[in-house]
Amino acid sequence: GESAVGAGVKELLPAIITAYETQRTPGPIAYEDLIEAQLPVGAPTKREQLEQAAETPITAQKLKEAFGRDPAQVIREARLSLAAAAANAGLWSMSEDTGQVWATDEIRGLVGFFPPHVELHYKDFLRVIHLEDRERVHQTVQQAMQSGEELVIEYRVLRADGSVRWIASRGRQQQTTVGKPSSMMGVSVDVSERKQAEDTLRRQEQDLSRLTGRIINAQEEALRRLSRELHDDLTQRLAALALDAALIEKQLNPAQPQVVQNLKDLRTNLSEVAEEVHDLSRQLHPSILDDLGLVQAVQAECAAFSKKTGIAVSFMPDAIPDSVPQPLALCLYRVIREGLQNIAKHSGAAAASITLQGLSDGIRLLIQDKGIGFDPNEVKKKAGIGLSSMRERVRLINGTISFKSKPGQGTEIEVSIPLGGGDDQTTAADS
Repeated sequence: GESAVGAGVKELLPAIITAYETQRTPGPIAYEDLIEAQLPVGAPTKREQLEQAAETPITAQKLKEAFGRDPAQVIREARLSLAAAAANAGLWSMSEDTGQVWATDEIRGLVGFFPPHVELHYKDFLRVIHLEDRERVHQTVQQAMQSGEELVIEYRVLRADGSVRWIASRGRQQQTTVGKPSSMMGVSVDVSERKQAEDTLRRQEQDLSRLTGRIINAQEEALRRLSRELHDDLTQRLAALALDAALIEKQLNPAQPQVVQNLKDLRTNLSEVAEEVHDLSRQLHPSILDDLGLVQAVQAECAAFSKKTGIAVSFMPDAIPDSVPQPLALCLYRVIREGLQNIAKHSGAAAASITLQGLSDGIRLLIQDKGIGFDPNEVKKKAGIGLSSMRERVRLINGTISFKSKPGQGTEIEVSIPLGGGDDQTTAADS
């Protein structure tokens, strides 16, 4: 009964007042200051009764007469308010029937409009919420009250001085004694600094993405020029030298078999060097991609890979458009080539498969092998240039890439790229 509550009040109220003095005021504090700071606007603050309560033993009945309500609830609110103030947060509660709002000074300070002791209503808070966020906040609050779910939302408020602050709020419904919701109580905190840091980080990431796009495009253009020079100049000259060696071979005296053999070896070496230069030119930039398209380029790459490594590659194209935008085609080709190189270097697989599927809104790529696999968590810690390059290329054209693998169970690389995804990369390269 009263004695138990009174004992709790006796024990807790001095500690709360001491903490409140330390955190909120420079000097001694009257009971009415504590009460007015914690009670809803309009609650009675009876000076005579409060003074009497301060001079006589504190009982639940006396405090109830002074507070006008259950002192245990006042104590709980005081403790919550002090804890929230220590965390630079503010407390609030809203009646679901009347829309009347109780708020601590921290809440009033956040919005910068409502002086102490001014009665507040839900619509008052809606008015200070940024116009672009207002309807979203209202809908979220209504949904939380109707569903009973926790309210979690971030929004902007337009303060009286014209500044904009970001507020994060969380709240829950409070039940009546008969189990019906009567109010929503919650906490709000200013998260403007965090939002500013996020915006700064986002801008830096966008700048880095544009820079990366320009670097990759400049690199590809340089590789394209070098590939063309190797193919059109050096390869042709080597082929011509091999033909000259064949003509000289025919003109030699058969009585000089060693010289003839040396020329044959020279011609063979020249042909091999010409083929290697041709392969290097294709690796630097696949001209077949520009001339015949993505499917033909991937087929040629798979054939060359199988010939070189002895690993059988099954390539299954399905509904690929005849004309794939160049940034998308180049990205997919580079990912496929890097994927095949990883299979040759690390998987130990005897075979692999590549699926290229055209969808209504993009292209899906799947590279699979049944090799030794790996632990993705370990790879994340020490990801090589190859995997990082694949991720960055796909990200630049607004695609997604995932790596699925387990030790002893092979590896799967899946890429999804939206059609038109290369527009941002082209813009980045041009800017």
